[in-house]
Amino acid sequence: MSRSLRSTVGVVVAIGVVAASCSGSLGSTFGGPAPVVSSSFVLAPSITSSVPHSGVRRISSHRVVASKSYDVEYRESVAQTRSGDFDVECTEVITTSMSSRPQFELLHEAREGFIHRYRDFHVFDPALAGSNWEKTTTGNTKVVAGRACSETHVERRLKSHSTLRHVEWDLYVDDQTGLVLEWKRYADGVLSDEGVYESIVYGEPTNYVAHVPSTNETELDPSIDPQRAFTYEVAIPKVLPDGFVVKEMSKIVDRNTNDEYLKVVYTDGIEVCFFLFASDGTPLHSRPTTTGKGGTPVPPSGSTTTSGRDEIVYVMFGDIVVAQYDDGSHLMVVAGRLSLFDIQSMIESAMK
Repeated sequence: MSRSLRSTVGVVVAIGVVAASCSGSLGSTFGGPAPVVSSSFVLAPSITSSVPHSGVRRISSHRVVASKSYDVEYRESVAQTRSGDFDVECTEVITTSMSSRPQFELLHEAREGFIHRYRDFHVFDPALAGSNWEKTTTGNTKVVAGRACSETHVERRLKSHSTLRHVEWDLYVDDQTGLVLEWKRYADGVLSDEGVYESIVYGEPTNYVAHVPSTNETELDPSIDPQRAFTYEVAIPKVLPDGFVVKEMSKIVDRNTNDEYLKVVYTDGIEVCFFLFASDGTPLHSRPTTTGKGGTPVPPSGSTTTSGRDEIVYVMFGDIVVAQYDDGSHLMVVAGRLSLFDIQSMIESAMK
């Protein structure tokens, strides 16, 4: 396995989570009819949906690092077919902290699949969401993209000992189709992400280019030991954040180098986090067991504080945390909108 490719994959994972997710308090009050609180997510709305449509939406992301704001706002066209094909394309960069807008557009294109599947609100597991989240139908209504919508508030249930962030979603859902047309996400009371459809046309789209994955990805059965799919010894986190379980597991093969990667996606029903692992075949027990100076958060533009290869490097970008371990023979990456403690627990448990 080439070190350059492993480094590239690590960077892509970090950029994919940061930029695709890239202040103010929630404090909203509900007027009108009395709110209806429910644990049922069986009919919960989602953005990634089989409802065929096309349209334009405006996406905004807000993060604060070391008292400095990083804001991104752009427009994208979207097309979704009934069969599951999709096309998401950045059409206008309104504001970005990146110096090159063309570079931002290229990054958006590179993470098209991630954006469609994971960036926005989605109920991945209704039963799990019912256990970990509370849904409130507020009775508020508004018109979004010419469609009558009703407001739903979704809030994470936190146990007294939980290290998870307090996350809330405000959603406006199309009354007729169930598609989420406007959304805002808050982490610990601070607005982190928002999006809104500015126009939408329901029905099978006719003018789009379906997304084609850049890698060969084979879905694995999460109930079966992933070791059976690889020729080298694999590692996997043994400690997960409260309420999270395996959502999907897959084997990724780079089409250019044939390097193999294990990718695991975890969910608590709504939020997700990711684990990536690769190896050159060296036995896992031969790697160091210490984490060195890893664990020191650094801003995205800062230099790492680690001095050796056998250490974990942590990067925090607002509520997003990325951890990467690379000893030259093994690569591990954990990324998600989780606390530093949760990310640290996941990657260190994978090393044991």
